[in-house]
Order: sequence, then structure tokens, then C-alpha cells
Amino acid sequence: MTYLTTNVSSDKNKVSHTRQWLNQLKVGEKISLGYALSVGVAIVGTATGILIGNHYQDSALEEQAQIQTEVELLSKLQAGVLQSRTHQQQLIPLSAFPEDFQDEYSHILKHAETIENVWNDIEKKLVVEEKPIVDEGSAASDPTDTVIDLSSFLETYDGVATQFLTELDVLVTEVDPENLYLSGEVEQAQKQLLTFTNSDLAITFDGISDDLSTLIATSRLEYNKAVIKAAAAHTLRNRLILLSMGISLALAVLLALSISRAINGPLKSVEETATKVVQSEDFSLRADVVSSDEIGGLTIALNQLIEWVSNRTQALEEARDSLEAKVNERTQELNAIIDKLGNGLLVFSTEGKIVRANPTLKQFFELSGQNLAGQTVDAVFDERITQIYRQTQAHKTASWKTEIPIEDDRIGQATMSPILANDIVSESDQPDHSKLIGTVVLIRDI
Repeated sequence: MTYLTTNVSSDKNKVSHTRQWLNQLKVGEKISLGYALSVGVAIVGTATGILIGNHYQDSALEEQAQIQTEVELLSKLQAGVLQSRTHQQQLIPLSAFPEDFQDEYSHILKHAETIENVWNDIEKKLVVEEKPIVDEGSAASDPTDTVIDLSSFLETYDGVATQFLTELDVLVTEVDPENLYLSGEVEQAQKQLLTFTNSDLAITFDGISDDLSTLIATSRLEYNKAVIKAAAAHTLRNRLILLSMGISLALAVLLALSISRAINGPLKSVEETATKVVQSEDFSLRADVVSSDEIGGLTIALNQLIEWVSNRTQALEEARDSLEAKVNERTQELNAIIDKLGNGLLVFSTEGKIVRANPTLKQFFELSGQNLAGQTVDAVFDERITQIYRQTQAHKTASWKTEIPIEDDRIGQATMSPILANDIVSESDQPDHSKLIGTVVLIRDI
């Protein structure tokens, strides 16, 4: 259990070191590494499949060639034995014809040389292997139903052909048809040749041909199997190549995906962090720096940008709060001044709605204690003020004065000042001088 735990821990350390090394590479280096590994794995995998497939195919073809050579040698040996035996039997009737006899015997000598050469080739190429020509499966299909081992065949008939041809040569020398002049001598020679033809040695020599027929038949069966095996090896080779290409392609894809994740993972983290910061306005978020490449540099820059925006936003919020406090303070001071002003102050919009009215104004028109903000001029005031409102609409940009009666039969001097759009700058930074947005009416008790 401890050994397995140690192995698992070692494997995790290797994976961790590999990831650390990969994270230190630049983006271009990662892409180059991905291409190199993908192409390398594809080439090595395909080459391996080809080599293994070629090995099986070459082995099958070599076995097929060996069996074919074996069949050719056995057939050639059998032909030599049969031809020698046939020509030897032809010597009997040709005993009375010396020239024909010698011509026939010359054929035997040629075949004898062929037999010797082929026998030696078989011993060199096949006997050294010492493997049976047939197995149990092929024995059942053998016409003679006899299993013959090539090494046993060579051992059984070792020296038989040489002995047969040697004794035949001795007999031909003894007979010598050129010295036969009497019919009785010819008959005697024919009897000697016939006796040799039917001798045990000749019958044994014939057995060579018979056993060769069995060997050739079984060898041909093995050759057919070798052909089928070669075809199967060729098919296997193609399948191995396709399989290795498929595995190589799968490994190349996995490697490419791993490299892609190594590049896209940090980018995805940067994107997600940036999106969260924008959506939640949480400037405490930071992207994890997991690599030392350009993406790592981009991550660091993003974190620095978030930090800068956070500080800038905090500074703006503090400035805004400070400004609002100052504005509120100034507003309160202004309101206090307006409320304590000895003159009446009325501000209304172009729609005739009251924006501001100080206590002195309310007192002038006996409206003290009422909240006039938001109400219309026509609904609150009489003809004294409504006439001022209408004249203001007719002369938008003009400032003018007039006298109006106020409480206790007093007279007040009203000064009208328009509030124009040139006091407010639009989005195009160009003031609109023709737009009236309100009017200020200041009434002084004279």
C-alpha cells in the first residue's frame, strides 16, 4: 500500500513539474511545441505501424519463398530420379545398339549430376532447419495419409542414389555393348540389366520418387497456406498502419488540446475576471497569474488596471462626497440668506411652476406658512404676479422692472431677470442663447 501511495505521489509530482515547465513557456513556444509534438507523434506512430506491419508481411513472404524453393528443389529431384530410372530401363532393349545405348546412358549421367547437385542444395538449405514439412493438420489431407519428415527422408535415402548410379555405371562398363557380337551375349547383358532393374536397390531408388511425391504434395499444401498467410499478413499490415495512424491522430489531438488548454485556460480566467469586475463593480477581484508568458503578463496588467481603477474610483467617490457636503453646506447657507432676505424672491419655470419663494415674498402676498413649490403661478397668485409671468413669456431675454402693490397698501418694485440656456452648457459645449428656462422675480418694498 505504501509503495502504491509513493508511486501515485511521484506521478503527481511529475505532472506538476511538467505543468510548471509548460507555464513558463511563451505562447509562441507553446504553439510550436504543440505542432512539433503532434507531428512527431503522428510520424513516429505511423512509422511504427509500418515497421511492425512490414515485419509480419516480410516474415510471411519469406516463409512463402522458402516453401516455393523447397517445392522446386523436390520437384527437380523427383524429375531427375524418374528420368534416370526411365533411361536406365531403356538400356535393356538398346543393348543391341551400342550407339543408342551410349546416348541413352549419357542422359543418365546428366540426370545423375542433377540429382547430386539438388540433393546437396536440399541438405544445405532445408536439412539445416530440421523442421517437419507437414503438421498434423496437413497430414489429414495427404493423399497417402503418411506424414514424412524431410530430415528422415534424407536420412533414409542417404547414399541410395549414389549407390544406384555407381552400380549402374559398373554394370554398364561390364556389359559394354560395343563388345557384344553374339546374340547370346546380348541376351545375357539384357538379363543382367533386367536383374538390376528389379533389384532391391532399384526398388529403393524408386521409393525416392514415391516419397518425393508425398513431400511435394504436402509442401504444396504448405505453400498454399503460406500464400494465405502472406495475404493475411498484408491485411494485418494495412490494419496496423491504419490503427497506428488512428492512435497517433488521437494522441496528436490530445496533445493539441492540452496545449490549447494551457493557452486558453489563463485567457478564460482573465476574461471571466474582467467580466465579473464590470458586472459587479467589485474591484477586489483579481485574476490568478498561472504562467510566465505573455498571458501571464496580460493577467498582471489586468490586475494592475483593476487596482488603479479601484483607487481612482475610491478617490472620485471621496471627492464626490466632499463636493456634495460642500454643496449642501453652501445650499444651506444660501437658503438661510434667501430666507432672511428683506426682499421678496420668486423663481418660476417657463411652464409657470413655482420653484422657490422665500418667506418675505409670502408675507408680501399674505401666503405665509404655505408650501408653494411645484404649484403654478396662476393657481397661487393674482393678477399682479400672473401678468409678470405672461410678460416674461413675451420678452424672454429682457430684464425689466415694474411697480406692484403689496400688503398694507405698500408699493413694491419688482425686478424680472430671465434664466436663459446660455447659463447652462449643453453636451456640444455650445450654449443655447434663445432658450428660456425660468425667471427670477425680486420684489423690494419701496
